[in-house]
Amino acid sequence: MDLSDFDAEPGALPSDLRKAQSELGFDLPVDLRDLLAISNGLRGDELLIYSAEELVERNSTFEVAAYCPEFVAIGDDGGGQVYLLRRDGIGDMVYQTDMGDMDPTGFVEVGALATFLRVGVPTVDASASSSILVRVVLLAPPPRLKDLLRLKKALEINSGMGELKRKCDVGPFPVELRADIHPTLAGKLLEGVADLADFVGTEPM
Repeated sequence: MDLSDFDAEPGALPSDLRKAQSELGFDLPVDLRDLLAISNGLRGDELLIYSAEELVERNSTFEVAAYCPEFVAIGDDGGGQVYLLRRDGIGDMVYQTDMGDMDPTGFVEVGALATFLRVGVPTVDASASSSILVRVVLLAPPPRLKDLLRLKKALEINSGMGELKRKCDVGPFPVELRADIHPTLAGKLLEGVADLADFVGTEPM
């Protein structure tokens, strides 16, 4: 996880994390705890990741427990957009929404936590909905199995290699690799496999 673009803080003490979890009433996702243990909050030009103390205050202010109890707010962009993780620890996908709209049906996926911190914050309109999202598709079978593995890693696909290979073998094309992804994030993730541009692309949802 590259934190070089952020102003880091000393890591949170175990006692800080235990106190935050006690006041929130649930255990923080492991990835978030690991991040806070490295740096208790992060500050960048367009992103603030809350410290253990700020997590308690901001989640109370945004009434996260009342409106989307399966999530925890972890940061914001200073301009009205808030970022959340699932608090049950299932996956490490970061979600984005307007601070005034905590309805999970309107949340937009912006990438796994490590990717989110690495590639930055996609520009998402405050009224973002599924109409602006895209799906990443395989246009034709890649020439080598290891190319399919590269796509799986680059796009952070949860499906196993066996299932992906079966889709390639059976078709029909285009084959969906990942759905409901913001186009900015899709473009950034695909930069790492630019040599496979003839085999993979995006389509509107």
